[in-house]
Order: sequence, then structure tokens, then C-alpha cells
Amino acid sequence: MKKISFSFIALLMIFSCTMKDNPLLEIAQEGYGQPPFDKIMLKHYKPAFERAIEKAKKEIDSIAYNPEAPTFKNTVEALELAGEHVEWIAHIFFNLNEAETSDKMQRLAGDMSKLMTEFYLSVSLHTDLFQRVKQVYEQADWSSLTQEEARLLEITYRNYIRNGANLDEQEKKAYSRIQERLSVTAIEFSSNVLAANNEFVLKITKEEDLAGLPDYMREMGREAALAKKEDGWIFTLHSPSYLGFMKYCENRTLREHMWKAINSRCLDKHSNRTLIKEIIDLRIQTARILGYETFADYVLETRMAKNPQTVHAFLEELMEKTLPFAKKEVAEVQQYARSKGFNGLLMPWDFSFWSEKFRQEKYELDDELLKPYFSLEKVQQAFFDLSNRLFGLHFVKEPNVSVYHPDVQVYRVTDERGKFLALLYTDYYPRPSKHQGAWMTTYRQQHFREGRELRPFVSLVANLTKPTATMPALLTQNEITTLFHEFGHCLQGILSEGTYGTLTGTNVERDFVEFSSQLMEYWAFEPEFL
Repeated sequence: MKKISFSFIALLMIFSCTMKDNPLLEIAQEGYGQPPFDKIMLKHYKPAFERAIEKAKKEIDSIAYNPEAPTFKNTVEALELAGEHVEWIAHIFFNLNEAETSDKMQRLAGDMSKLMTEFYLSVSLHTDLFQRVKQVYEQADWSSLTQEEARLLEITYRNYIRNGANLDEQEKKAYSRIQERLSVTAIEFSSNVLAANNEFVLKITKEEDLAGLPDYMREMGREAALAKKEDGWIFTLHSPSYLGFMKYCENRTLREHMWKAINSRCLDKHSNRTLIKEIIDLRIQTARILGYETFADYVLETRMAKNPQTVHAFLEELMEKTLPFAKKEVAEVQQYARSKGFNGLLMPWDFSFWSEKFRQEKYELDDELLKPYFSLEKVQQAFFDLSNRLFGLHFVKEPNVSVYHPDVQVYRVTDERGKFLALLYTDYYPRPSKHQGAWMTTYRQQHFREGRELRPFVSLVANLTKPTATMPALLTQNEITTLFHEFGHCLQGILSEGTYGTLTGTNVERDFVEFSSQLMEYWAFEPEFL
């Protein structure tokens, strides 16, 4: 008996120490309140999620079963502020699963995605909670609400309707099963794409097969081979490697091999075929159970287009007006290739190569001649300077904030009066643990809580040309445009001024979210700015 007691006490002590050492059990308060990346381990996520969700459910129940009559403050605003700890952990975990993942993390992501979906469904399908929100919405004195309050009430009520709150109990159970499975299929799909990207390697051992590749591509390939302790040169499906190879490599057989590799990802090994069919079927079921004819009808209801017919009409008009020009340009490239001794029809793996040569000869435009003027450091400083001229922003490197990978850098952003506005994390280079593409995300939205403003933590993630041992990171025009585009989204987060996180940063209507990003693209090659 005594031995059992000691064992039990020992277990409690181990559990207590484990929980105490978990940095995710409480929202960070040190420094700016930023994520403590240097302390977070994979084992911390599950217990932190479980505890945060347990706490959040109690907060939700206290709102749903509040004996007082429902008001904007005690229902809609209270709901907005509930579950803060869950959101904190979710932002960290799911952002890192995109930018710095692993096989173990991806497996955990499936479980955590299901756990999060179950929690969100428990809120969105909570009958008593919805009745309170509905009563506030239907009895609202809209003139007494601020614009933000009115917008939050409108969005909250709309989201409840669109997420199944009006379904009967049997339908809610079916809807829940569909959404839980959809959340997992999204993780599985993404994991398969990453695995397929990382698995493919084109190894070149003959120097003549490098013909046409500029020096930076050769050095990139050599460093990739050295990293794998291989001889020769290695090229992959990651954007800088793949796009440069397809544009410059003179070996048509190798270009074909690369093109077929990237366009056949996830067809056999790491297959997404079954998943795609399942996702489509689940989306159809979602639409039907919510009363829509198609999933497109459901999605477009809140967009400017409103319905699939408008989208189809727009695409048909666009096709009608642009297709003749596209055909003309393809014919010009085909004719140019033939004039240089190419026989046969241009195939997809030929077009980038011959288009680049045609552009160089006809327009005297050559990315390789322009790139020395556009090192990553200069381009980054350029949009920092532009932000200063336009918005009075200042960016200062913050070396004391922990990061999740050595490539990541952090900047403290202030306004012209010195007020702290945001932390900006930059993560520019490709690696096997990062998904393809470029995106902006946040680890915390700007919002107010208990009268205190919490400023955002914004992250800019990309897959740009990486520096080599002898060359800095020199960017193509496409990479520059991409960087300015994503930085436009970052500005949406950095400059946010609102009360509710649901309405700040990029949390705007889908039709508007790309405005600032596309606006910043135009500055990239503005003559005065250059």
C-alpha cells in the first residue's frame, strides 16, 4: 500500500513537472507576448490544446447559460473574446505545420485538426448559444451600436447560419461528421504534396547537361548535392530550382523529365486521387445539407459574384477577349523556336525555355542582367523604405526574439511617433520542412482585451532564390512582385486598428483582401521608386 502511494505521488510529480514545463499552457507574457519558439516542443501541443479547449468550453457555456437577457456585450462580444488560449496555440501549431513541419508534426496535425474541428462545431452548433445570438441580432438597436459592433454582430449571426445552426439534431450530427473528415483530408492532401515535392530529385553528373544554366543555378545545384553528400548537381521541384531549370536548361529531355515530375505529383505514390474525390463529395454533401445546390453556390453567396452563373459569364468573356492574343503569342514563340532549328510542336516543357530566349532577343529583356540590381537585402530595404514614405513605418531588427528556424529574422515595427505596431517575422528560403508558395500569416491578430491593445505578430513566408557560397540571393522580377504582394498583406496586419480580432488585419471580405497586396505590386517597378 505504501509502495503504491509513493508510485502515485511520483507519477503526480512527473505529470506536474511536465505540465509546468509546457510553455503553451499559458499565453506568453514576456517581451511582446510573442510565441516562445525556442521552448516549444512537439510533445507540448496536445496537452496544451486539450487544456485550452476544456477552458474554452466552460467560457462558452457561461455565455450560453447566462441567466441575464442576451445583449451584445454579454453574448456577441463575450463570444468574440472566448477561446483566446485555443486560438493562441492554433496559430502557432498550424502556422508551423506549413513553414517548419516534420513527419511527426504532420501526423499530429491530423489529430489536432480533428480536435479543433470538434471544438468549433461544439460552438457553431450550440443551440442555446445560437438562440442568444439570434435574439441579439433580431432585437438589435442598430443605431446604438458602433460600426465595428454592428459588423461583428452581422458576421457572427451570418456565420452561425452558414455553419449549420438551423439544422435539426440529426442533420447536425451528419454535418459534424462531414466537417471533421474534411478537416483531416485537407491536412492529408497537403502532407502528400510536401512529401512528393521532397521525394523527387534530379541528379546530374555530366557537366554538358548543365548547358544553358546560369552560374547561380549551377551553384545552387552543386550546393544541393553537397548537402546530400552527393557528387554532381541536384535539382528539385522547389520553386527557385524548378523554375530556373525549366527556363534555362538546354537539355530538352531533362526539361521534359522535370515537367512530368511536377505535373504527376500525388498520382501514384503519395496519391491524392482518392482524397480529391472524397473532398469533392464531402463539399457536395456540405452544400446539400445546408440547402445549396452546389458548393460553389454556398461559397459565392457572400462574394461579389453571388452565384456560379456570374463567375462562368466572367470567365467566358475573359476567354473570348484574351484567347486570340494568347494564340498569337504562342504562334510567335513557335515560329521563333523553328527559326532557331527546333522541329515539331512546342510542348509544355518547351514553352518557358523558348519564351525566355524570344524575350531576350526581341525585347532585350534578360532576368540575369537585371538580377544583380535586385538582391533580396536591397528589395527588402526598398519596401521598408517605401512603407516609411507612405505610412511612416520604421523596421528595426529584433535579435532578442526567438525564432523557429535559423533562416527566420524578426523586425520590430514602429510608427513615426515611435509607437510599437507589430513584430514582423521574415522566412524567405525553401527547405524540405516548408510547403511551396508564398504567404502572409499571423501569430496574433491586433485586437483589444480588457481595455488593453494587443498588437499583431505578422509573418511573411516565401520560397525565394537562396544565396550560395559566392552569390547573394538575387531575385527575378516574378519573385520581386511576389514579395511586394505578400508584403502588402503584411501591411494589412501591421497597420490594423480595430477592437475585434475577427475584423482586423486580413479578416475582411474575400473580394477586398487582395486590394492592398495588388496595390503594393504596382510600386515594385514604379520608375520613381526604382
